Amino acid sequence: MDIFIDCGAYRGAILKKFKSLNPQYKCYAFECNKALASTPYSEGVTVSNKAVWVHNNDMAFFINTKQPKIQGNSLYKSKTTGGLDTLHPEKIMCIDFSQWLQEKFSCQGHYIIVKMNIEGSEYVVLEKCLEDKSIDLINELHIQWHVQKIPCIDRARHDSLINKLKNIKTLKLYSGYGNLYKKR
Repeated sequence: MDIFIDCGAYRGAILKKFKSLNPQYKCYAFECNKALASTPYSEGVTVSNKAVWVHNNDMAFFINTKQPKIQGNSLYKSKTTGGLDTLHPEKIMCIDFSQWLQEKFSCQGHYIIVKMNIEGSEYVVLEKCLEDKSIDLINELHIQWHVQKIPCIDRARHDSLINKLKNIKTLKLYSGYGNLYKKR
């Protein structure tokens, strides 16, 4: 079975375009911003209003309260963009992404594409996926990196993670989403 997972689905534009070109894919969307909770993603998409993370728990979520539907909200209080209100975080539920992958797709026969734009959380999430080998379930990873926006994430950590991902022979790694806009 072909699987598309949109981590940080936002308003669903990428997901909708991908689904329109590839209707055979079973699609999942993760978007934790409560202001986007009622976003009408494509029909047949399984939606979770949880943040992609490394634990199944509540966390503080920092948003731009003046424009809550703006992109760039984050679990990282120190994020330098997005006009985040660091004094009034919302509590949101998180999901252990690597655990979810293993529980949902551990049997063979899936081709899994992951689009990831999770505002800095990609580092800790992907490091855990590498550690527990759930990364081996992913065939393509299309990612938006946030090293320049999160002060606690340094360039060495960023480069190390990219090198580890590039060394996985079964994983196609893409920075950005251009390769998602094609029929498969």
